[in-house]
Amino acid sequence: MNDINIPIERVRELAKQGDAKMQCHLGDCYESGEKVKQNYKEAVKWYRKAAEQGYAEAQNNLGFCYGNGNGVEKNYEEATKWWRKAAEQNHSSAQYNLGAIYINGDGVKKDDKEGMKWMLKAAEQGHSQAQYDVGANYYYGRNTQQNQAEGLKWWRKAAENGHAKAQYCMGVHYITGEGAEKDYKEAAKWWKRAAAQNHTESQYYIGRCYYFGQGVEQNYSSAAQWFLFAAENGHAEAQFFLGYCYYNSLGVARDYEEAAKWWSKGAEQGEYHCITALAILKKKV
Repeated sequence: MNDINIPIERVRELAKQGDAKMQCHLGDCYESGEKVKQNYKEAVKWYRKAAEQGYAEAQNNLGFCYGNGNGVEKNYEEATKWWRKAAEQNHSSAQYNLGAIYINGDGVKKDDKEGMKWMLKAAEQGHSQAQYDVGANYYYGRNTQQNQAEGLKWWRKAAENGHAKAQYCMGVHYITGEGAEKDYKEAAKWWKRAAAQNHTESQYYIGRCYYFGQGVEQNYSSAAQWFLFAAENGHAEAQFFLGYCYYNSLGVARDYEEAAKWWSKGAEQGEYHCITALAILKKKV
C-alpha cells in the first residue's frame, strides 16, 4: 500500500472511475486508517469493486475480511471463494491462506492434501510463513508424511527469508543433532538472527550461548544483555539467569535488589530455580 504516493483525493477519484488498483488501495486506506478514518465496511466496499474486476490483491484482502469478520459477517465459505480466485492467479498470500483454511478445516472440510498443495505453491514463491509451516508439517509429520530432511529444507528457506521462528527452529535443530551433527556455532548464528527480531526464546538461548561459551566466545556482559531482553519479554528462565548474573556480578555490577526483582518475577511464574534462589537471598540479606 505504501508504494502508492498519491493524494487520497486523487486515489478516490481514480477508484470511482473504475481503476482496480486504486480501488484496492482505497480499501487498504480504510482498513488501516491511513489517510482516512478507519472504516472496515468502506474497506470491504472498495475491495469488492476491485475483486470483482479480477484484481488478485483485492480478492485476497476481501477473503481476509470475510475470514476475520472485518466489515462483514465472518463467512469462511466466502473467504475461501475469494482466496481461491486470487490463489489461482498465483497470489502467494492467498495461496497460503487457502492452504491454511483447508489444513485447519475452518468452514470447509479438512483436506490436508489440498492444504499442503496450496501452501507449497506459496512457499515456492518465497512466502516465508508458508515456508515455515510447510517445514513444520514435514518435520513433525503433521498433515503430511513425515520427512525431516524436507522439513529442514523449508525451514532453512524461511530462515534465510528472515522468518524468526524458522531461525529459532534451525538453532534448535543444530543443538538436538537430529538429522545433523551438533553444531553450537551454527545454532548460535541462527538464534542471534531471531533474537535481533525480538524472538524471546532465541534471546534466551543466545544468552545461554554467551554465558556458557557455546558456539561463541564466552561473554557474560553479552549474556546478561540477551537475558535482559528475554526477561523483559516474560521469559522465566531468562529471569533466573539475569538474577543470577546480578547476584554473582557476571557481566553486570552486583546488585541484590535487581537479583531479587528478577527472581521474584520468575517465581511468580512458578520457575523453581527462581523460587529457590529468592529464598536463599532473603536469608542472606
